[in-house]
Amino acid sequence: MVVRGTLAIGTFTALLSYVTMFFSPVSQISQLWTAYKSALPAYDRIKEIFDLKQDYHGEDKLILGNGKVEFENVCFSYEIDRPILHEFNATFEKGLNYIVGDNGSGKSTILKLLCSLYNPDNGSIKINDQDISRINKKDLINNISIIFADPYLFDDSIYENIKIGNLSASKNDVIRAAKLVKIHKFVESLSDGYETQIGENGINLSSGEKQKIALARAILKNSSIILLDEVTKSIDKESRDSINEVIYNLKNEKTIIIVTHNNNEIVSDGNIVHLQQEQIESKFEKQVVIKHMSPERAII
Repeated sequence: MVVRGTLAIGTFTALLSYVTMFFSPVSQISQLWTAYKSALPAYDRIKEIFDLKQDYHGEDKLILGNGKVEFENVCFSYEIDRPILHEFNATFEKGLNYIVGDNGSGKSTILKLLCSLYNPDNGSIKINDQDISRINKKDLINNISIIFADPYLFDDSIYENIKIGNLSASKNDVIRAAKLVKIHKFVESLSDGYETQIGENGINLSSGEKQKIALARAILKNSSIILLDEVTKSIDKESRDSINEVIYNLKNEKTIIIVTHNNNEIVSDGNIVHLQQEQIESKFEKQVVIKHMSPERAII
């Protein structure tokens, strides 16, 4: 039309401009719709959190006494009809206690239940004859430390990562805890010492060094109950021996519960709880249930 002279070049240029102006918002709307659909799952998850009923935090103050921990007929499952623990009974005394068993038998679940991260479906968990469901959660957390196989460390200095165990601790307290877990010399050998930045989740440290920092954090917290979940699984022998020595030296002061697969780490005076899996038939499917096992003295 422009060539034939029936449409002016200015009108043609205006047409192209208007077409561009028209389709740009349409394109933006389509992108917004895609973003909206992507955000819906996140919104649903956030809504689930806001819809949760607030847990009962208990009112009683924890009285540690002899530090005895008891599980009485505890049943627990993450999903309906898939029980993890079934009428589980065990007693953990002050000193070294070990939980051994196959993968999936509920060893880590026991520690999480004791921390009140989950509530048992049935039965009770007691510390010094006090049901933890009645204990104030903040008081419970203050008296229990838990260290996992892969401890989480913050993208900060070594000093701050240890101090988080007790924010009111002094620098001398932090150094004292580091010396107890035998990491002080390593830290002093670094150019920035305790101010050395360890990177996200301790990426600049070895597995053994990360575990020692986590253990120093627990010692600084000075909790009466320490839970260790496969803490020596992925570290070198020197670090493993060092950590086991620290744990052994604490046995007269604290209740220590250790989840382990390594029978060589179990000391002769330790208290052992064996977990065994049993297949049972149901109208739904075969299920794995933890049999009732009582603690026994280790025979090495």
